[in-house]
Amino acid sequence: VRGEVTWNTDTLGDFVLIRSNGFPVYNFCVAIDDATMGITHVLRAEEHLPNTLRQMLVYKVCRPCRELVTLASHPRYACVTPVLR
Repeated sequence: VRGEVTWNTDTLGDFVLIRSNGFPVYNFCVAIDDATMGITHVLRAEEHLPNTLRQMLVYKVCRPCRELVTLASHPRYACVTPVLR
């Protein structure tokens, strides 16, 4: 499991939440889904590490919607290296 990870948010830039066709993108959907289901821990492959910051930011913005978000803070994330045969 990867240790603590930090980001320089100045390098993040803008990112898409809703496509031009009106459908939400993965990072928005998964953050809202985790919030509504009360997910406390997320364990996933390391290649999803870049998604984590975006999902945490979506979660933070949605926190004021108490009827939507059931946790006081975002889930705890853990990224693991892929297991190869």
